[in-house]
Amino acid sequence: LGIWLFIMVSGQEKPIARWFRRLYPIVLLVFLAFEAYAIVDRVRVVRFQTGEYVVSLVWIYALLSALVLLFWPVVRNRLTAVVAMVLIAVSVLPAVGYLDFTVKSQTNRLYEVLTRNQMIAGDRIRKAPAELSVEDRRTITNTVNFLQRQREETRLADWFTSSITESNPFVSVFGFD
Repeated sequence: LGIWLFIMVSGQEKPIARWFRRLYPIVLLVFLAFEAYAIVDRVRVVRFQTGEYVVSLVWIYALLSALVLLFWPVVRNRLTAVVAMVLIAVSVLPAVGYLDFTVKSQTNRLYEVLTRNQMIAGDRIRKAPAELSVEDRRTITNTVNFLQRQREETRLADWFTSSITESNPFVSVFGFD
C-alpha cells in the first residue's frame, strides 16, 4: 500500500507529498529489517513452505522497490512494476518456483530428520524408534502433510512415494500419529 501511495503522490509538489517521498523509503527499509529477522527465524525452523516462499518474495519486492524509490528519480518509479513482473515470473519457473523449491526444501527437511533417527532403509521409510522426540514427531508430521498436499502437483522423492501410499497410511509407515 505504501509503495502504491508513493507512486500516486510522486507527481505532487505539496510539502506533505515531498515529505512523504523523502521519509517513506527509509521507514520501509527499517521495517523490512525487522521483518527480515522474523522471516529468517521462521525459515530456520520450518524451511520453505508455500507461505514462507510467498512472504520472502513479497519482502524482496518491497526491498527492491524501496531502493528504487530511495535512490532513483521519481520518473523511474515504474521500475517497481518491472521488479514485480520479474518476481512473478521467477515464482513459476521450474526449480526455483513456489512448487518445486518448497517441495525440495521440505523433502530435504524430512530426509534429515529421518536420517538422524535412522528411519531410512534404502528407498523405504522405517518405523520410528520408541525414543523419537516430540519435536521430531511434529516435524515429520508437518512435513509429510505438506508433501502429501503437493503429491498431485509435482514429483516427490522415490523413498517417499514408495513408502507412503493410499493403502499404506502414515501410522503404519511411521508408527505414530
